[in-house]
Amino acid sequence: MCTDIRVAEFYSLIADESKDASKKEQLSICVRYVNANSIINERFLTYVEISSQNAESLSHHILTTLKENASNPLNMVSQAYDGASVMSERCRGVQAPIKEFAPKARYVHCYAHSLNLALVDCIKSVQHAWDFFSLIEALYIFVSTSKAHPI
Repeated sequence: MCTDIRVAEFYSLIADESKDASKKEQLSICVRYVNANSIINERFLTYVEISSQNAESLSHHILTTLKENASNPLNMVSQAYDGASVMSERCRGVQAPIKEFAPKARYVHCYAHSLNLALVDCIKSVQHAWDFFSLIEALYIFVSTSKAHPI
């Protein structure tokens, strides 16, 4: 996998942070690239438990992972994150130190996050859909916070 990324002519970075089941913050790091057969691939590189969600800490973890797994920083053409200011802010967000590492890497708001925001807005206007997803969310919260009881 890493060999494919290292020989890819171009690649893109995708990173996002979220809480795992135990409520610990984690950063997932993926790359998207075109292989030698002109097939688009998206590969998960790693996830890192993070203690701080500031731009310095997040960019440190991303850069460390990229240096271990990716090739020439000049081949990175884009970086995609959610729209949070810690990621997207032009001068102090995560994108700034990544841009120093890979000068051609343009920041793009992650399309999956944009799609999610659009879907949430659409669902709010359909009462049955809103009720359904609210129930699913409530069930998830109930199940994920339930304690195991001895038999």
